[in-house]
Amino acid sequence: MQRLLKQRREQAGDTLLADNIGMVGHDQRRAGQQQSGISGRIRMMQMQDIGALREQCGQIRRGKRCPGGRCPAAAPDDLNAVALLTAAARAGGRVLADWRGRFGVSKKGQRDYVTEADFAAQREIRRIVLTAFPEHRFVGEETQPDDEPAHDSASGLRWIVDPLDGTTNYVHGFPAYCVSVALARGDDLLVGAIYDPERDECFTARAGGGAFLNGRPIRVRETSDVLDALVALSFPPHVSVDSGAVADFLAVVSHVHSVRRTGSTAINIAYIACGRLDAFWVRAIKSWDVAAGLLLVAEAGGAVGPFAGGPPGRVSLDRPVFIAAATSALLERVRGLLPPEAV
Repeated sequence: MQRLLKQRREQAGDTLLADNIGMVGHDQRRAGQQQSGISGRIRMMQMQDIGALREQCGQIRRGKRCPGGRCPAAAPDDLNAVALLTAAARAGGRVLADWRGRFGVSKKGQRDYVTEADFAAQREIRRIVLTAFPEHRFVGEETQPDDEPAHDSASGLRWIVDPLDGTTNYVHGFPAYCVSVALARGDDLLVGAIYDPERDECFTARAGGGAFLNGRPIRVRETSDVLDALVALSFPPHVSVDSGAVADFLAVVSHVHSVRRTGSTAINIAYIACGRLDAFWVRAIKSWDVAAGLLLVAEAGGAVGPFAGGPPGRVSLDRPVFIAAATSALLERVRGLLPPEAV
């Protein structure tokens, strides 16, 4: 049995390594064709990702840190989950780029689109992460009932994935959409990545390890005065004039510097982490839309807290309702403008 498990790990490691080296190589060639001025920094980051994946897969094959050849509760530190996360997010972005202009569109609900590209990107991400960690749980926006295990994995680890956040933008050719991938144990976020294929921007974060954009450290802006704040908001697919989302907008718009709506929750939160936005709030959302972004803001020095009051802290991934801001002071000021409960 141990020999069989060892062979399975070896095959999984070889497949992951070969596929992702090929993936990064493909991305480099295409980037070279489309953008001859691609920076050496990005090339170096991609080569570092290859090296990290090679070491990760070597550890799996050699069983150095997995007694008996099994890793049912493999720690992200041991297997370099950030490198794997980055590879998976970029692979999802590559799939979205390949499907652009040739996808079919259907509706999940009124004004709520889903495309063939959503499903294709999720399949690729799922293949990459579960090849490396078949014992982990996978929670994706486009997961079908038959895809989901009947119970959580023994490790308690789950990958939380939105293969295409900003589908309406993607369908219309509006360049604001992304891939979001996170790894969590319960409500504790361990690593996260948000990849914007339009700008080739990959935001990554690791619990206790900081936040990065294409390998460079990022921080929130030190904005405390709400009058200086550039804030973002989201509207649900179906919104009426008397909805809570509209009431929130009206409560805030005259008190801040300006308001933006990108159409992608994950991009909104990533932009707080890198200082492009100062605050964002949401009352009804799914874990896959925000998991990676919540970790990014925390690791970039920002604050996340509830509407009803209380100190910044951990958000429930089963019901993520929160305000995110560059600073605790700004969070308090935005909170003071918003109704404590949805209208």
